[in-house]
Amino acid sequence: MNDTALKTYLQGWSQICISTPKSIAAMLEGAHPDMRFSDVNSPNVHVGHEGIRHLCDLASGKYSDAAIATRDLLFDGRNWSIRWTMTGKRQDGTTFSRPGVSAGSIAKDGRVIEHTDYWSRGDAAD
Repeated sequence: MNDTALKTYLQGWSQICISTPKSIAAMLEGAHPDMRFSDVNSPNVHVGHEGIRHLCDLASGKYSDAAIATRDLLFDGRNWSIRWTMTGKRQDGTTFSRPGVSAGSIAKDGRVIEHTDYWSRGDAAD
């Protein structure tokens, strides 16, 4: 299966901490309307395009100066995973770096239907 929608989605997602209309539009373009996004650090599950918009608001409010660098995308036509590192500054001005992994699946139409983030918050937001 073509990975164009997945790559579009991940390009927007990698900018979630500094969400812009362009990055949100990329996520929405690559996301199925029934998509489910979950994060191991939160009990919340964000559903659909409205959930993505809410998630972008949350991330850009909490980690507004953080950046996510991605690498090692694996995609078998249905399931995907990617390794990433989020870096930024704490409120006291010191820097942090947190590795993570995201995994999910693709709907029949080629768009992302499931996305789960796995990472340790540690002292990232202290």
